[in-house]
Amino acid sequence: MTKSTNDTSDRQTSRRTFLQLGTTAVAATALGYSTTGLGAASSRDTYKIREGTPDETEVVVIDSGSSGPTAVVVGGMHGNEPAGYKAAERMSEWSIDRGTLVLIPKSNPVAIEKDTYSNEKGNLNRQFPPGKTPSTPLARAIWGVITDHDADLVFNLHSSQGIYKENVGPDGVGQAIYPTTVKGARGNATKAAKYVNENYLGDRKDYYRFKRGNLIDGTRPLLIHKVDADLHKPGFIVETTRYETDLETRVNWTLHVVAYLLDQYSIRDVSGSSGGSGGDSNDTTDSDGSSSDDSSSDDSGSDDSSSGDGDSGNNSSDASDSDDSSSDDSTGSDGSRAMGPKAPTNRSGWS
Repeated sequence: MTKSTNDTSDRQTSRRTFLQLGTTAVAATALGYSTTGLGAASSRDTYKIREGTPDETEVVVIDSGSSGPTAVVVGGMHGNEPAGYKAAERMSEWSIDRGTLVLIPKSNPVAIEKDTYSNEKGNLNRQFPPGKTPSTPLARAIWGVITDHDADLVFNLHSSQGIYKENVGPDGVGQAIYPTTVKGARGNATKAAKYVNENYLGDRKDYYRFKRGNLIDGTRPLLIHKVDADLHKPGFIVETTRYETDLETRVNWTLHVVAYLLDQYSIRDVSGSSGGSGGDSNDTTDSDGSSSDDSSSDDSGSDDSSSGDGDSGNNSSDASDSDDSSSDDSTGSDGSRAMGPKAPTNRSGWS
């Protein structure tokens, strides 16, 4: 069934505890997923946001029919970063047997069509001020998808011209996973980086190893910052690098990262044949999906106070071609806060 709407009303919402990932049509069979499409109990619905405008784009909702969490995946915020939106498109073929998976594969269709970083209203990922209403109609529509579906977990998929904290190639924020400050997100990002490094880098140079990036602490007007500040939910910016990599490699890295992170929030292959995500059998996960070893040493070698916010740039509004990670997103914190209720729209200290 296809559903079209131009506002944030009338959208399917479901309550959730655990998500389960089933099948995918991606070239990622090493994960153990089959390519048979949606399972018998799953439904796939679509609707449109910003219908009748240049921003019109599709939202895909995969509903398992069973209670579980809702994960929202946003791709294509920057039109010249195709790995994110192509990965999200492939995720629309995944099957789940608990909860709901909501995807906005091409969140910035004007920029995607033009193959540009921004649209005519500027950098879409600078239009989500914490504690305030998003500043453009498209940003408000995207945020409406997240809140109307009552998301428990949010991903924003990007790629960068360079590599985070490496002295090769152009400056950038790629090959990193940037978590919110919610309890467990930091540890899960670290484990996801370790998993992909051990299983999917092949004979690539060490500087392609994924790292956990700095914590996303709700201090800047980016989508995942707003998730942290306003919703207090797990969120992740996933950044691959475009430096001497091909598109298919970046897409598959993105899919493996997202699949592993969903696994940390109790996702399982519906066929039972994937053998899990390949994570360390000594790692444990709390009932809320948080990692119990969140304070353990960080295999990724990242530093919470380092610069970079997991938001690559190619324009002068926030980064030039030579500086892909222009601003400091340090949190000053070495911990993470517990998941809590949604914050009021206007939080203390914000105008």
